[in-house]
Amino acid sequence: MNHYSQKLHTFVKNTIILSIFISLAFLQTTQAQSQLEAENLIQEAQEKLIEVIILLEQAYLQNIEIKASVLVADNVLDIIKEADIAFQDGNYTTAIGKANLAISQLNELTDDINNLIDTKRNNKKIINTIIGVCGGAVLVFLGIITKKKIYPWYKEKQQEEYGKLQIIYPDTEVKKANEKN
Repeated sequence: MNHYSQKLHTFVKNTIILSIFISLAFLQTTQAQSQLEAENLIQEAQEKLIEVIILLEQAYLQNIEIKASVLVADNVLDIIKEADIAFQDGNYTTAIGKANLAISQLNELTDDINNLIDTKRNNKKIINTIIGVCGGAVLVFLGIITKKKIYPWYKEKQQEEYGKLQIIYPDTEVKKANEKN
């Protein structure tokens, strides 16, 4: 082999080795990024599940039917467990997919529960408004009845009992007597 072909052979060999090292470094960096992303998404899904459980408790305390929502939350818990198992097995792509699915379903569930709670609040407002209007109408009716029926009766009874009384003030009698003199 001549000198140039030996240099060319060494250059190609070094380039191939360098390419392999760069590929391995890139693969490890990509795998580390996938691992970190999967871990963060699983953590986010777990936190959202806790938020959903708190909302479910609030809805339950307001006597809202939540059986269907509890079943969905239970299914999402299973998906989060599957994502965690995939993460532990080193299958980060599957873990990321499962965690994203869980987060998506939890966001929908949060919206549904909030809608149920808002509907319950609005129904209470409507009922309270109706009760208030009816109470106001009853008070107006009682006022009219009092003015038309009870007050005239009271005045008549008062006139019958006290109408014949005469009030004589002592000072006026003395003044009248002095004026005559």
